[in-house]
Amino acid sequence: MTYLKRLFLWIFLLFISAWLLEQSQGWKNTSFFPTTPFLHILSIVTPITVLIAFGILLGNKHLMKEIKAEGRWRMNLPKLIILGIFPFLIVSLLGLFYEQLHSSIDLYMLEILALILCGYYISHSIYKVKT
Repeated sequence: MTYLKRLFLWIFLLFISAWLLEQSQGWKNTSFFPTTPFLHILSIVTPITVLIAFGILLGNKHLMKEIKAEGRWRMNLPKLIILGIFPFLIVSLLGLFYEQLHSSIDLYMLEILALILCGYYISHSIYKVKT
């Protein structure tokens, strides 16, 4: 029964994520300029937050095990930087120079994958050490 609840929770999360990403894409592609900078910030922050949160939820089993353990929180910074942040930075820099590259590679899917992996390695780089 708990697997069925988890399945429905994942489906709900996917629908909410898809809706939020669709809404943020709609804000970016409008033909008018918003009167507040809040919409500009929201259209950038929403997809990044949703995808990183999705990656953290993928690593939720490890994170829940660490929450139940006794000890002090530690972070494996080299693992986080090398496996989580560095691939995202590479794809982001490629996206910045995409116009100069004139390549036919679609970087949008790579950016999504890099953000999900970043969230996954955020959850896997946090652990507890027994004191």
